[in-house]
Amino acid sequence: FNNNESIIIGRKLSKSLQVEVGDSIMIINIEKMAQEQILEAKYFTIINIFQTDFPEYDRLLVFIPIQTADNFFAMDNSASGLILNVDNPENVELTDLDLAEEIGLYPYLTTTWKERHSGLLEWLTIYDIPIKIIMIFITAVGIFNIAASLWMIIIEKTRDYGIMKSMGLSADDIQNIIVKEGAFIGLAGALGGIIISIIILYVQTTYHLIKLSNDIYFMNYLPVQIVPIYFIIYPFSAIFITILFSYFPASRASKISPAEAMRYE
Repeated sequence: FNNNESIIIGRKLSKSLQVEVGDSIMIINIEKMAQEQILEAKYFTIINIFQTDFPEYDRLLVFIPIQTADNFFAMDNSASGLILNVDNPENVELTDLDLAEEIGLYPYLTTTWKERHSGLLEWLTIYDIPIKIIMIFITAVGIFNIAASLWMIIIEKTRDYGIMKSMGLSADDIQNIIVKEGAFIGLAGALGGIIISIIILYVQTTYHLIKLSNDIYFMNYLPVQIVPIYFIIYPFSAIFITILFSYFPASRASKISPAEAMRYE
């Protein structure tokens, strides 16, 4: 702060008040007006504007020097609340329980970001279900396409399989050829998916190309996170499923006899 009359406000508040850095705004002590019917106001000069892309903060929070707040609101060197950061925000409930046990429930109150935004988290949880269902259907379509492609290859190469069997290749050899081809398709798809996913995630993390309305989603871009374990689980799962579904057409191809293959010519 430059001086005791400095204030920092949120972007949405600045837009609603139509003020910018350098402008002056007035703060009124509402509690004193309600309790003592005394109008107490103070001018502050805006020295900065913050933007969290969270409407609740950008519209309602302002920052002034703590000594100025203490004098203006007659806090007598006390605070009405504290905001604490934790190392692991996802497990903030454990810290909440520890604090509640230490300070007691009355007259103090502890609350977490999950409790304040429980409606949003519940909405995101519900929204997550149809996304997973869509991903399952996309995966099923991909598996079906791979199996269909292998079936078409078998139909087209029936004569070749018959010639290979007449040259001494066993049914297991023919089956291994089909399974290896399916594994190659799965491996190529998994590697391609990893490369494309990393590129898209990096671009979105760096440049925020996919925008969102922060009035609805409480952020102005789609946040993404690169989690290494997902790049191991899903590609290997895709390869395994591809190999598994390759056995069905491979089993059909291994049963083709040379005489049956010649009938296709």
